[in-house]
Amino acid sequence: MATESFVNVLPNFKPFLSSAAHPRQLAASLKKLFIGWSQSHLTAYSEDEIVSLITKAKKHDAGIPNYPLPSIDRLYSEYSAIFDQVQEGLPSGSYDQLRLTHQAFAEAFSAITSQMPVEECTNWHTAIYEHRMLARRCALKETSMAVLLGHASKDQATTAGLALHALAVAYRSPALFSVIGTDGKGKNFEMMQVAHTLATCRIPGSNVDFLKTSPESTYALVWYQNHAYKVDILDSNFRPHSATTIIQQIRYIFLLTAKGRGQNSVCEYSSTLQRQDWAQLRNRLRKTNSRAVEQMEGAITSVALHELCPQDSAKRLVLIREDQSCMYSDQTLGLSVFSDGELAMRFDHAAVDGGAACHFVGFMDYIMKRSSATRGTALVLSPRRIEFFDLEDSRQYVRLPARMPAQRSTTLSVHIDSKLLSSLRKSKLVDTILQLSFQAAILSHKNDGLPLRVMEPVAMRHFSGGRIIPQLVSTPTSHTFCKELIRSDASSDMSAQLLLQELFQHALAEHRRILSDTKQGNTLANNALLLEQCVQLLPQSQQKAAAGMVLRESFTYDASFTGAPFAPHVMSMESALRRDNFIAGCYVGHSDKLVISLIASGTHMAKIEELKMDLERLICEVIDLKRGLA
Repeated sequence: MATESFVNVLPNFKPFLSSAAHPRQLAASLKKLFIGWSQSHLTAYSEDEIVSLITKAKKHDAGIPNYPLPSIDRLYSEYSAIFDQVQEGLPSGSYDQLRLTHQAFAEAFSAITSQMPVEECTNWHTAIYEHRMLARRCALKETSMAVLLGHASKDQATTAGLALHALAVAYRSPALFSVIGTDGKGKNFEMMQVAHTLATCRIPGSNVDFLKTSPESTYALVWYQNHAYKVDILDSNFRPHSATTIIQQIRYIFLLTAKGRGQNSVCEYSSTLQRQDWAQLRNRLRKTNSRAVEQMEGAITSVALHELCPQDSAKRLVLIREDQSCMYSDQTLGLSVFSDGELAMRFDHAAVDGGAACHFVGFMDYIMKRSSATRGTALVLSPRRIEFFDLEDSRQYVRLPARMPAQRSTTLSVHIDSKLLSSLRKSKLVDTILQLSFQAAILSHKNDGLPLRVMEPVAMRHFSGGRIIPQLVSTPTSHTFCKELIRSDASSDMSAQLLLQELFQHALAEHRRILSDTKQGNTLANNALLLEQCVQLLPQSQQKAAAGMVLRESFTYDASFTGAPFAPHVMSMESALRRDNFIAGCYVGHSDKLVISLIASGTHMAKIEELKMDLERLICEVIDLKRGLA
């Protein structure tokens, strides 16, 4: 059958839909939608259905609780608690003099909340978080998330066409909100992240960027050999074109580009320049290439057709972020297709977090695997090249990109019995086991005597507009367990094993409690951004400087670890480094293995291969420890 009918039949099956967090249920429910339907069921969209995803997301999120705004008493109490914890870092005898008063905090808090727009009051945390992400001046290749999805076909044009068709179906499907925005049991999750993933461009600014959506767009931007092309993926009635029609347009691009490679590409600037430099250059381009810039920024998505095809997945993850001939990073969602047909995606972290991105990828992957490269009406459409003029003259205004922190990355796969792994997922143990193993692996190489500070991002999509809360999950309890795990070995006596099991139970309970408290808004991390905003608003003083130092000390981390316990559609996923001398881990679960990507900078680079081997061993040891408790 023609997959296009999927768009229109889904509304009739809403009772069967469930969250993308439950892929087997999702597969079973969506399978019904493909049985017995044919091309004849296609109908044009009504005018009411052709509205922007932003509008739909706002309506959807209106029924979700707002993120709680703390009272000034609670906020000051949290500041005092943090201040007390790190007072040993303050000058001797100056503790009382450097503490901020309740009145000073109250005045700053009042000034912030009184100026909050109404829409920010629904989720003040997201408003501050997104502004900070958009205000970061580093190149986007440093902050993007990269995801490898495997081979849809062995042909680059076919994979690109199938992916764009699936994305068009997902974009226009009324089921997008039912599948990703609800758990199927009456509980809703925010959808603004998904809305900012499609037909959205990040416009560079001198001080802060902003997101621009183009709800009337019907095309994708396809880059190949420094050339950009408009490829139609929706028709004039906003219905998805068949995969066959899109594939033919991609093939035609190869024919057009065979006549010669472009000299240089605008996408090079969007990926590698610091944002203020790219903003300055973009303003110059708008004077000489206004139409081209408008077309470039108005697409539904951007597609990079890579010529390079490294065998190593880590090198592919690098190209997804910074291939200067075809990676346009201002689009918040970018597709990458390698010459051997492997598909990948890049997400801008300012617009979307890893959890929402994985749900969207799962929905799109399901559609793509049931699409056909040969079925459906094949319309004869031609891609249109976007012409830029005088790009060579613009290069004189380009400063050399700032140095990125040197980094190394690696990937490992830990194979586990499928029944055992399924049991661990059902018991919600996968994340904790990997988190503790990750901490232990780092601690086995850490000898500076300082406490290890590992952050885990906690998804808050159960609040309107919710993003992530960076939460400290390494604690004295987890540290005690990890140290004992490192010290023990297979020859340890029974008493040592019993002690280790007891310590594991304590660490497991604490990790679960931290995540639960964070989701309820009951931890110091939940209000960290508001604390920092209050301090920034205060006039310069010794007290302000001390408060800033205390907060930086409390919310600075050495490493991060996150992932998805079950995402079989993702081959591997890599986080972005937060800063120099940092290590980030990201995992995805399959039916019989866990795939973990590590990326390191600074002193961690030299040890990353040893860390990889230790992590694999420790994961197996912690799983065996858990089995001994059963």
